[in-house]
Amino acid sequence: TDFGKGLVTLKDFFANYKFSDSVQIRVGQWKRPFSRQQINSSSKLSLVGRAITDTLYGAGRDIGLALHNNYEKSPEFEWAVGVFNGTSVKPTIDTSITVDKVAEEVNASSKMSNTISRLRPAFVGRVGYNMGGIKGYCEGDQKGGDFRLALGFGAMWFGNYTDDDDPTALRTNLDFIMKVSGFSLSGAAYLAMDENGKGDLEMTSLGLHAQTSYLLSGSYQPVLRFEWEMPEEVSAANEEQ
Repeated sequence: TDFGKGLVTLKDFFANYKFSDSVQIRVGQWKRPFSRQQINSSSKLSLVGRAITDTLYGAGRDIGLALHNNYEKSPEFEWAVGVFNGTSVKPTIDTSITVDKVAEEVNASSKMSNTISRLRPAFVGRVGYNMGGIKGYCEGDQKGGDFRLALGFGAMWFGNYTDDDDPTALRTNLDFIMKVSGFSLSGAAYLAMDENGKGDLEMTSLGLHAQTSYLLSGSYQPVLRFEWEMPEEVSAANEEQ
């Protein structure tokens, strides 16, 4: 739970069953297994916030069900595949009030924003390779050691079966992190594709970020990050030129 900003918000609530070391099932609410930087806990970040690409490409918590192999612990080969609500994160309660002056009655109705009012599920998958026992979901290299590397690929497909206002969409990302002797370098590239008026998918956005840090004397860690995103408007302008 999160008690910040004067509110109580449910963050993670799930049940996980382990069939074996390589196959587990999870149901509930947690972070979609899509991008490395989002899966990272806030306590494992080197800067106080995530890159702009994190929220632009649909990362975050959702309600769903997934099969996985404990990918958050960085096994040598990690994988996860699941289906989610598609309503994204930070659920709110929307309340509408009507007043009947003749009958002198006031009526109120409320609805949670993450309850399904239309069928648009998000199918999410992630695969990755972790070399040298790397902790792939911790940005800095606090422990030091020999060269270690983690690579990952994530994809999300948002279906559209009942509501034309929510077009079919695809989000993908390719990310990595490498560590050696206190030095860390990480980054990711993102691609967004959305359905156009003709029913075809077309590229609407590109994004990337890169980040590096180095641990000095076991206590100080300077960090540098570069972020870039090309929105749909910029892409269209470039095509016209």
